[in-house]
Amino acid sequence: MTPSYLLEAPGEGARLIAKVDPPAWAARYARDLPVDGPVLEVGAGPMHLLEAAMTVTGQPGVGVDTSVSRLQFAGRKQSRGDSAVPTPVCAEATRLPFRNGSFGLSYARFVLEYLPDPSAAVLEMARVTRPGGHLLLQDLDGQLILHYPVDPDLQGALETFLSKTRGRFDPNVGRKLFSYARSAGLIDLAVQLEPYHLIAGAADNPTLALWDAKLTHAFPAAADVLGSGLAAHTKQRFLDYLANPDTLTYSQQFTVTGRTRGGL
Repeated sequence: MTPSYLLEAPGEGARLIAKVDPPAWAARYARDLPVDGPVLEVGAGPMHLLEAAMTVTGQPGVGVDTSVSRLQFAGRKQSRGDSAVPTPVCAEATRLPFRNGSFGLSYARFVLEYLPDPSAAVLEMARVTRPGGHLLLQDLDGQLILHYPVDPDLQGALETFLSKTRGRFDPNVGRKLFSYARSAGLIDLAVQLEPYHLIAGAADNPTLALWDAKLTHAFPAAADVLGSGLAAHTKQRFLDYLANPDTLTYSQQFTVTGRTRGGL
């Protein structure tokens, strides 16, 4: 049985929407990819990015997620009578219910970090992408673990949590995307590296609110491995660290694009 999403919680759809500007994301990463055929987002959640990707590519879209509640959240959000809305499909990333070559573009953003077998998911994405079609893989590297100055108490608790949730969360998956793409047989690979979280000094209130929501959603998993008392202590210590004007926290974002073999 596939482990559940680490941040499974009723408010997760809203958190995902709040943390990104979908039109800006699509304009930067999807607009310049030649797309001939429907767009697939794996781990689509509320499908806010997919709507933007559909707009810039001019193609219909399908969003896959394992969470019925997040897909239902998307359905409520889209109940505006717009005919150009994505199609939700509840399925696992490693068992996509589509025929070979069904999509012109398949992408996954901040999803592979939560999968027990991300390489298998990339292989499956390549399978359902048409010959010559594009894949886009985007994920973080160093999430939760890159700070200075080091707080030994906080760092120790975070490392214990990460070691005991291996298979449900990989904070360093970003550096592995190129290898996954190679293993899937993709060609014409391009790799981008850029900062993602970069908090130098005290985080502002909106940033703290997003981190508070993320840590709250991860709390049941943290309590399972650390105990509820230590989990609560670690959550507050992390938020206090982010609010400290003398600290720096960062992570990096890798984006890998490539094409499946064949086509023109």
